[in-house]
Amino acid sequence: MRRPAVLITAIALGCAALAIPSIATASVATCDDYANQAEAQRAKDTRDADGDGIYCETLPCPCLAPDPRAGSGGSVDPLAPPVPLSFDSLTPNDGETVAVGTIPSFTMFTSADYPYGVRIEVSRKPTLGQDGTLADDYTTDWITLLRSDANPNTWSGSANFELGEGVYYWQVSVDSSRFNPSTGQVEFINAVGPVRSITAKDPIRLGVNEGYRTVRYGLKRKFGARFTHRKKLRVHYSRLSATTIRYRVSWLHGDARYRGSVKVHEDADDYSFWVNVRRRR
Repeated sequence: MRRPAVLITAIALGCAALAIPSIATASVATCDDYANQAEAQRAKDTRDADGDGIYCETLPCPCLAPDPRAGSGGSVDPLAPPVPLSFDSLTPNDGETVAVGTIPSFTMFTSADYPYGVRIEVSRKPTLGQDGTLADDYTTDWITLLRSDANPNTWSGSANFELGEGVYYWQVSVDSSRFNPSTGQVEFINAVGPVRSITAKDPIRLGVNEGYRTVRYGLKRKFGARFTHRKKLRVHYSRLSATTIRYRVSWLHGDARYRGSVKVHEDADDYSFWVNVRRRR
């Protein structure tokens, strides 16, 4: 009669085993599990890397405090006018002229504490868009200014292109925030600086007098006494580039008139010339 007891004991142990709840492995949430920052902030189950209490700061808004973008939904009304940028100085100076091929650099000194990135928009036209900043239709480049670690009031950066000949327009803007006492919330806003210009021109290296001396030298070499004993020399010039000038010349030698042109080019402080002058009776 002991076998039934063993059987009953085995059955009881099996039922007890079935009654033990299984232990599930907990899943760790990531920012990819949420569509926006507000959802992640409510859940508070992702990793807060910098320990500032803001979860998934890279996610788009809607946002919740303490994320500084919280308040107006974390977005800017595209038709809302931007607020003036607070700065002490900006370089380059407005209207500054530089050489063609220059890679422009920009610097802003400001005592204001802007927590977000400062950027420069470069455009070929001064036309403003609906948001009061330079219109994106004519944008040449966007430049991010980085904050100096040694001097937090200094932001600087360089463009990714060389300036061609002509006028460029640039404007600094900042994603900033401010506390609105009427709503008790932090608003996400745009702070925008003035539109400034910078002009790129070829540096004028070949002077008119330098070129004229080369013209005289070239004509003496080719015509000798026919140019040395000339009468009524006439010279007119037109600049072809910063380093090239064309001179139109004419003179009398006896009963003959010589007329034509001499093109002078400067290259690394060396002068080249091409003479195209003929004798005309």
